[in-house]
Formats: sequence, structure tokens, C-alpha cells
Amino acid sequence: MAKSELLRFLDRREPLTIVRGPRGYGKTSLVAHWARSLSGTPDVVWVSCRMALFGEGSVPTVWDAIAEALARSGLTDERASDENEARAQLAAVLRELHRPLCLVLDDFHHVADAGVEAALVDLVRKFESLSVIVCLARVVSIETVGAATIDSVVIRPADLLLTEGETSEIARRLGHELAPDEVRALHVESGGWPALVRAILSNGGAAPARGTLGTLDLRAGDPFLRSVWQELDDWQLQRFIVRTAILDEFSEDDARWCSGIHDVGEHLAHLVAAGVVIVAGTGEKAVYHYVPAVRRACAALLTSLDPRQLAVASRRAAEVCVAHRRTNIALGHLVRSESWTEVAQLIDSRWVELVAEFPEDVAEAVERIPTEFLECHARLVIARDHLLPVVRKDAAVDGGDGTLPTFAPAAVGPPVPRDDGDLFELPGIVDAMEQSLAQIALLRMTGNFYAAKEIADRDHDAVLVRVDELHDEVRQELAPVLHEWAMTRLLAADLPGALIAFREAVELATTHGHPEIVREASVGAALACAMLGYLQPAEEWLAAAERDCLPTGRPSPSDQIVEAVRGIVALERVEPAGFHAARSFDLPQDVGELWALAVMIRAQVALVDGTHFQILGEIEAARGHSDGEGAPGLGEALLVAASVDLHLALGHISRARLAINAVTQRYETTGLARARTEYLSGEFVRASEVALEWLRTRIYAPRHRLDFLVILAAAEQARGRRYEAAVALDEAVAISVATGITRAFLKVPRRALLDLEVEVPKIRDILEQPGLLEMAEFFPAPTISAQLSDRERQVLESLSRSSSLAGVARSLYLSSNTVKTHLRSIYRKLGTHSSVETVERAFELGLIERPS
Repeated sequence: MAKSELLRFLDRREPLTIVRGPRGYGKTSLVAHWARSLSGTPDVVWVSCRMALFGEGSVPTVWDAIAEALARSGLTDERASDENEARAQLAAVLRELHRPLCLVLDDFHHVADAGVEAALVDLVRKFESLSVIVCLARVVSIETVGAATIDSVVIRPADLLLTEGETSEIARRLGHELAPDEVRALHVESGGWPALVRAILSNGGAAPARGTLGTLDLRAGDPFLRSVWQELDDWQLQRFIVRTAILDEFSEDDARWCSGIHDVGEHLAHLVAAGVVIVAGTGEKAVYHYVPAVRRACAALLTSLDPRQLAVASRRAAEVCVAHRRTNIALGHLVRSESWTEVAQLIDSRWVELVAEFPEDVAEAVERIPTEFLECHARLVIARDHLLPVVRKDAAVDGGDGTLPTFAPAAVGPPVPRDDGDLFELPGIVDAMEQSLAQIALLRMTGNFYAAKEIADRDHDAVLVRVDELHDEVRQELAPVLHEWAMTRLLAADLPGALIAFREAVELATTHGHPEIVREASVGAALACAMLGYLQPAEEWLAAAERDCLPTGRPSPSDQIVEAVRGIVALERVEPAGFHAARSFDLPQDVGELWALAVMIRAQVALVDGTHFQILGEIEAARGHSDGEGAPGLGEALLVAASVDLHLALGHISRARLAINAVTQRYETTGLARARTEYLSGEFVRASEVALEWLRTRIYAPRHRLDFLVILAAAEQARGRRYEAAVALDEAVAISVATGITRAFLKVPRRALLDLEVEVPKIRDILEQPGLLEMAEFFPAPTISAQLSDRERQVLESLSRSSSLAGVARSLYLSSNTVKTHLRSIYRKLGTHSSVETVERAFELGLIERPS
């Protein structure tokens, strides 16, 4: 397939036309297609400049090839015997020929004699009937000098590359009906390199396999790339490519460091001109990256042919990535080269960053490190025995749907060894758990608690067994390193992961004599328990921390956390006397997602003491500061959820809806904010659907499950579905009895819950507890009348954009009478009397969004 715009360039028949591109860019195909399309003139004489084609004996010249081509074309009677005679023959043909002649010189980059170029330029100047087309793979002087002295056209590699549409057309012609995403993947993989596209399409139509997209094997072009590589005779360029292709992106300085070549500009210019390397930006800010297929083929080549050079290239690439703060990419380079000493050094020096942000990369590295090497490094041992089970457990337990398991209730408190070796027994709450939470959670949640406990037991036993097999110096380091790991999980708001790690750290620190770690890890575990909703275990961890407090006389860094835990416990139990401690839970903003969790706790206190606007200002300032810093994560979700609660408490339902619509529903906290927004705006069906969707997943925190259940019970009660409401409320009461959390019952109207007293008698006992009885409800009553049909919502949205009923009718293809009927129904449901009042009321309720 030839590009029409390039054929037009050839049709111009300039004195000199240069078609330049690497092998497989379709230079010869383009010119041959043009020549076949000609009707009559000009005469085309095709000359191959590959010297190897001219037989044995003396070394042939281009003029020999031209003489042979002229004879073959019938323009001369016999072949010239030497170079001078060949030049004279060509001149004679041009003098006698009364029509244009086009001389095509293919593979001209093989011509080493600079005099040939000068002679060709002289002939073109002398004979107007002569035009020359030169096909070459790299820049030679005929392009830089010849093209500057006579009229010429230069078709460069970038002009020869295929577009996505042309890639699709080639696939169709070769019998492949590719989906749009397959065409896009093929185009990106090949960079539009025509021969590579054809190689993949011709060889890659096999059944789906690893590394394929649909029925298209994107690796099918590798043999073609290997053949191109074998023809590359510039060893410096070879070295440059293999040393830099290992990088996903690089600057000129990066290329200089990785390749060991000082002057890399010429190589980069050549590769960019060839379309093998893509460049973004200019000057010092230019960033380069290879076409994916080329990059992958180079890595495979190094792996199979030169492992030593691969190790060198990987180590240098890792240094570049570390300098650019892309530590996880650096780790991947070192693991691929099996540079285990450097892997250990990198994990050791960037431990917090790696385990907090890239736990999967660390887990993958640990799986490949030899055991005998791994067990000489404490952090690698922690990653193997602690991080690896957690990362792989999430994938195994959640069934691939992204949901997470709940914690076994007995696996959250301080470990108390028993004769039977059960390290998960939790004195003090066992009876309550067995009678309430154990029954409800274990039976109604289809075994999730049991599965989580089983995994926790397995991971715990694995750690304890392996510890005994380690070197003494490594065992001594385990507790401090595990405490570091726990802190990274806490700062990343991974409360379950932090709780497991703190618990393990306490056990190891107790065994190996680290009393300061025992105390600090106990306080960390208490905070994780409190924020998850395990209130009594949180208090037991605080008691354990006080027992292990060192008599230094100095305040401990964790003292503020101790007060915060007490405040959170008081808040969840609705004990107003202790709220002040939760209010003071303030941390520096640079401590990670934990800061956002602290803001969320203070937002809950604001629902009680009325400091809504103060916390809202703090949240808006933080979110404004983080705008444009990447995809929203857990910290952003926590801040949004906190602002939604505050807006709902103020009656700003439209603002709450706008806020929750701006984030993805990946986290329990934003799912809860969504369910609460739907409920308070009167969308009871949607509130039930959101709550049920989350309750069917595995929820870590009892306080989150309790919140979802209370919303579900209230929403189902509002819908008149008493049985469903009672089932949800019964489970909520059981969790409340087991954990001591009662604050969730202040988040829906008391009357809605008391209406279910016949079915769930214990609800009155909870609502009449001293703290709850005096406390006001946090949110205004929901708007029960706002149950609009889809068509009514469409009418409202159209009405907000059009001032006339006729305009609404036209936009929805309805009659004016039908629109009036819908409006009367909307007036009745919203309690309004005019279209203007109705639209404004809909904005306030968040039923429709204000036009931007």
C-alpha cells in the first residue's frame, strides 16, 4: 500500500528525489508502485547498488550496474566493458532519447565512491530529460550536498511510517479483521514501521497466547528485528542501542551515562530520523523512548546473547531511574539482571518508599532472590515473611474483584501465648465475640471472617517458624525493621496491614529484647484498632504500651497518638467527655495518607461541636494544593468523604453530590459517602443498592460495616421494606454490642430506627444509652418526596437549560401536554409551585447539577 501524498511527490519528477528510511520502511515498494502506475513515460531504469549481486571477480561499480540495467531495458545493444564506457553509454542514450528517463538507484547507501554522486549531479544538470530517484537507508552526501545544489525532493523515514488507519488497511488486506484496540496496540508496538507491521500480521495470526492481544501475537515481528540487527554494521550504534533500549524513557545525559559514549547526539538523531526512537520536548528537556517492539527485542537479545552486558546495562539503567526518583523501575532493572547485592542495597536504602508505594514490586523481587542470599538481610526477610504473604493473599482471597477480607476479630488484640500455642486468643472480649459478632459475622458474611483468620494464622506461623532458622544478627534486626514496615503501612492508611505488622513487631521485640519497639508498636497497633473500630482491643494495646513504658522521664513521641486513640474510642462510643482528645489528633501534612485519616477524624468531631466550616476550609486548602499531582488516591478519597459528611450536615446536598461524583468509588469511605448522600437526598433505592453492593464485599473495618448496615436499614425502612430493614438493623446491633461502637446510630433519624423496634427490640437499649440519648442527630432528615422517575429527571435537566416548556418538549421529543403532566408530578414530589422554584429546589437537593 503506497501513500498517495508520497506518490504525488514522485509524480513531480524533480531532477533528484531521495527516499530515505531503514530497512523495511517501504522505500523500494513505494517507488516500484509508482513505476507500475505509469502509463508510457518516463522510461524507468532500475539499478540495484548492492555490490554482492554482481557476481564474482573484480569489484563492480555503480556504472557497471547502470550499464547492465540499460542493456536489460533495451536502451543499449550491448553492455559497456568499463566505467568510462558505461558513462558514455548513458549520456548517448539521453541525447538520443526523445522522452524522459528516470534512473532509480536502489540501496544507494552501499556506494562508497563520492565521485559517483558528483557525476550523477552533473548528468542531471546537463540533461533535462533525466531524473534520478535515490533509495537509501541512511544519510549520505548526495542528500546533504546534492539536494542543496539542484531541485530535489526528500522523502524521510517519518514520511514512510504508517498511520493507525494505514495499519488497519494493511491488516485488512492481509486477511486480518482487527478490532480498534488491536489496531492501536499493533501501531504503538511497531511505531508504524511498515515491514514490522507486515511481519507481525504475517506471522502472528496464531491462537491467543501469553503476550498476545486477541488473536494477534505482537512478538511475531521479533525474527524480522533480529535480521535487521544482524545487518547493523556500526558497532558503536549497536552498543548505544542495547545500552539505552533497556530504559523506558531517557534524556541525552541518561543515554550518555548508560552507553558510555560521550557524543550521543549523532546516534540519537539517526534513530529519531529512522522513527525507531520517539522524542518528546526539545533541547535539554527532550525525552526519548524506543518503539516498544525494538525495546523488547533488544532486551531479549541481551538476555540470550550477552548476559554480562545485560547486567552492566541494567545496573546503569537502575542508577538513572534512582536519580529520577523512579525507584520501582530501578528495582525491576536490577532484578532482571540478577544483581542481588544491588537489589538488597536498593531495598535497604529506599525501604520506606518501596514498601509504602510499590509493595507488589518488592514482592516480585523477593520471590526471585535466592534463599541463601535473602536470609542474610533483615529487610528482605521481612518482605518475604510479611509483605509477600499480604500481597499474594489479597490476590488469592479477593477473587480478583479488588475487594478485601475482613479481619478475624480475635486477631487484633495483643498476643497472649497459651499452652496450646494459640497466639490469637484475645482475653476480655471472647464471650461477647462468640455471642454476637462471631455469630453474625461468621454466619452471615459467608465465612469471610473465618477465611481471614485462617490466612492470618498461616502467615503468623510461617514467620515464627522461619525466624528460628535465621542468622542471629538478622533475627536481632527483624523487630526494628518490621516496626518500620508497620509505620509505612500506617502512613499509607493500610490499617489492616499496619495492625498485622505492629502485632508481629511486638512479638519479635519481646523475644529479642527491644523494649522501645514493644511500646511504640503497641501504640501503633492501638491506633490501627481504634480507626478500624476494634475499640476494646485498642484499649488493651494502650494498656500493654503503658506496661512496657520505659522510665526515661521524657515524653515519648507516641504520647500524642495515645491521646488520639483515647479520643477516637470516646468518639465511637459517644462519650462526649473524651471528644477533645480526638479533636487534637493533628499531624503534619507530609506524613502521607495518615494525615488525611486524621482530618477525617476531626471532621467527625466537627459534626458534634459545629466547627464544620473550619474543617471544610482545611480540606479545600489541602485539595487545592494537590491538584494536578496525579490520579486521586486514598488520601484524596478520605478528604472527599470528610467534606461530603460536612456538607450533608449543613444541608448542602448538591455540593456533597458534586464532591462525591468527582472521585472513583474504589474505597469503602467513598462508598459510604455515596450511600449517605443518596439516602439524605431521598434516593432510598439507590442508597440501598450502594450499601448492599459494598456489604457483599469483604470490609476490613467493623465501623464501616456498621455504617453501611445502618444506612441500609434506614433506606429500606423508608421504602416500606420492613423485613429487609430489620435484618440489616439486627446485624448492626450485634456489631455494636460486640465492638462498643454506637456513633453510627446518630447518622440516620432515630424515628426510622425506633420504627423497627418490634423486629429489633435491642435498638431502643442502644439509642437510650446516656451518650446517645443527649446527642443531636448529625444530619438533617432526608427529603422523602424526592423520588423522581428517570423521565421526570430528564424533564428537570432540560428545564434547567431551557426557559420554555416548548423548548423542553422539543429537546425530549415529547408533546407539551406530556411535559406539563410530568411537571405537575414533580411539583407534588418537591413541594414547589413554579418551574423556577422547582429547578432551584432540584439544585439544592442535588437531583440535577447546575450548568457550568
